[in-house]
Amino acid sequence: YRFLAANAQGSGLLLERRSGETHEIVLYDTEKASAKLLVSTHESIVGSDNFVVSDELTAFYFESGEQLTPEAPPGNSSGSSGSSKYLYRYDIPAGTLRFVVQDSPDKSSTGGHPSVSPDGRYFYWPSEAVAGIPGSGGMQVYRYDSAEGVVQCMSCASPFAFEPKLGATFLPGLDHFEQGVDGTPALAMASANGDYVFFDTVSALVPQDVDGEIPPESSIGVHQSYYWSLSSDVYEWRKDGVDGC
Repeated sequence: YRFLAANAQGSGLLLERRSGETHEIVLYDTEKASAKLLVSTHESIVGSDNFVVSDELTAFYFESGEQLTPEAPPGNSSGSSGSSKYLYRYDIPAGTLRFVVQDSPDKSSTGGHPSVSPDGRYFYWPSEAVAGIPGSGGMQVYRYDSAEGVVQCMSCASPFAFEPKLGATFLPGLDHFEQGVDGTPALAMASANGDYVFFDTVSALVPQDVDGEIPPESSIGVHQSYYWSLSSDVYEWRKDGVDGC
């Protein structure tokens, strides 16, 4: 077994169990001393870029090359180079697995790490391409609302530039802040209720962005990321209906 997460009370533990070629995610009840199988795959989903567990242990998100639900489009080649991945959400209290969307296989830490709201409703991640979302320039940032069943490209939401010329990202490469070690707060790019999200982009998405769109260089400072340039700016995305959106 491998420990993954626990609820605040310590009554529920999320574990990974390896049995031969099978990888299983199980929920262990410390009061009943029993384990319940949640998900079984032929690849380790814990190592995927988008494996994230909510703080309240209500849901976890992961990517897999396997078709685990009937809703997931058939024909994906698990583990093959360049094949798209399936993004899934598992609702722990309900005991249900849901297919979210097909995602780009091109992942890198330069886009920043994915995150989930404390209650598990919202999932945020960077991607080069998401099925069903209009194409845009490079990596963009996305949000999934599990209650509404909707995937949105947050960095494509501006009516001023709804197809950005250049990429967007969450703050990447700063694991010290993401983990919250040495007394620093853990990095959070979204409010707990999902109303506000912050990201970084080189594109000019509003008229007030007056420093242009300077193409990123291959390496700038300590970030070593082609997503950073002299015209990188911080943006605030708001949920529809919040303070004028």
